Amino acid sequence: MKPVPMPQAVLARVASLLADRTGLQVSAEPAGDLERVLGLIAPALGLDNAGACATALLERPWTRRHLELLVRHLTVGETYFFRDPRVFEHLERQVLPRLLQACRGQLRPLRVWSAGCCSGEEAYSLAMLLDRLWPEAGAEAVQILATDINPRFLSIARRGVYREWSLRATPAPLRERYFTLRRDGRLELQPRIRERVQFRALNLAAATWPAPVRDGGTMDLILCRNVLMYFAAPQARQVVAHLRRALAPDGWLVTSAAEASSRLFGALHPAGSDAPGFYRASAPSVPAARAAPATAAPPSQPAAARQRPRRGPLRHAPPGARAPAAADSRSASVPAAPAPVPQADRLDARQLADRGDLQQASARCDHAVGADKLDPAPLYLLASIQQEQGLDAQARVSLERVLYLDPEFALAHLALANLHRRNGRAQPARRHFEAALRSLRARPQDELVAESGGLSAGRLADIVAALAAADGAANDSGRESAA
Repeated sequence: MKPVPMPQAVLARVASLLADRTGLQVSAEPAGDLERVLGLIAPALGLDNAGACATALLERPWTRRHLELLVRHLTVGETYFFRDPRVFEHLERQVLPRLLQACRGQLRPLRVWSAGCCSGEEAYSLAMLLDRLWPEAGAEAVQILATDINPRFLSIARRGVYREWSLRATPAPLRERYFTLRRDGRLELQPRIRERVQFRALNLAAATWPAPVRDGGTMDLILCRNVLMYFAAPQARQVVAHLRRALAPDGWLVTSAAEASSRLFGALHPAGSDAPGFYRASAPSVPAARAAPATAAPPSQPAAARQRPRRGPLRHAPPGARAPAAADSRSASVPAAPAPVPQADRLDARQLADRGDLQQASARCDHAVGADKLDPAPLYLLASIQQEQGLDAQARVSLERVLYLDPEFALAHLALANLHRRNGRAQPARRHFEAALRSLRARPQDELVAESGGLSAGRLADIVAALAAADGAANDSGRESAA
């Protein structure tokens, strides 16, 4: 006999508690991920089924065990070494040489933090990069902290043993230098690199953080990439405020291009770099576009490794492909081939928007749209810029043009849903939420969604469903109050 799905009201209450405690947004639809996970963790808690698990979570205080089990099953770690090579190239050529020079001059260690480190690939990539930039430095000269909410990810990270898939963007010279091939076919990171990273459990959505990441202002570089997009807006703002206070006076914060926003990071200063998502704690004293100091090391990847083939339409990323973010599109120093005009304009527009020059960014998008009237990608970027400018009416027109060109462009449906919701138009908001969900659920669930910063169709569908459920609950509450 097929089990009866749990009431959505019960699932919504559990999802709300989960968001309050972890920041994670999860769909509360019956027979969805949350109900499935409740059923999976019920035996570990000595309970019979998902319904009993939900009741226990609603009626009793949550323990650390409850949180660990929920987080372990609800978070998915899809990452790899040197993810987004353009970011690491900019760190190597522009950011880290300056920070190392300053720290050596002040006779203090360099402090780096990978926030939301997943299974450790990002933190270890930083350790390898710093080993090349400053090979003579001892463990006390460079301190790398890596944190994550998922204890299973941290356990994997501490072991430092990875499958071939995790090294798919790692150049062969680095693989040979830092990894040892095991008999089981997996690759083990050298102990001296593993020992440079300290892993700790941390819930970024917690109201307070433990030392050494609380309000100490000690971190020279923080990477928090592809993390904030999973949080509701209030929790994302709280996390960014904590990150800002954890930065040293001349520190840098790096987020993903998809998460870069003048509204969210208004207390920080866009670095004006070639890679979107770079922010500084204080305004730079010299233009950020100047060449790196003489201590900068050459690019870590040979020119052939940095070259990339031209991409086809951005809206159809194949399963397993990297997310087509602007920071990945072309090398800063050795372009693979002359880029098509619309793609070059789109890249320039992203960079200008990141620097806060929204007027010029909009003009670049207009040029890209004019050059290829059948490509919805620059129109979608234009709509994002118009929303940053507060031009909701123009953004709505641009998004409707995107959907005219590609009715299955899920992110355009989501953006329109949010626009309608902010302006009190519940019915069209609901219609676009539903259209976004239909589009996403029709795809392979592990397919990466273009323009999303690396989210899979399945994960993005969960986020959209959670937003739609929250919007529906707010509308229901408003109608009850009015009555």
